Amino acid sequence: MFEHTTLQVPAMPELKIMIYTPLPGTDTMEKLQQLMDQDVAISAM
Repeated sequence: MFEHTTLQVPAMPELKIMIYTPLPGTDTMEKLQQLMDQDVAISAM
């Protein structure tokens, strides 16, 4: 599960960036790390 924050440039409201961070007390961070580790292992092949 994630919490998200949206940032917007006042002079250009059509530009937005969304930042997703894992919620505390969930295993989301560990799952993301496992996915990244798998991607690195596949790229090394």
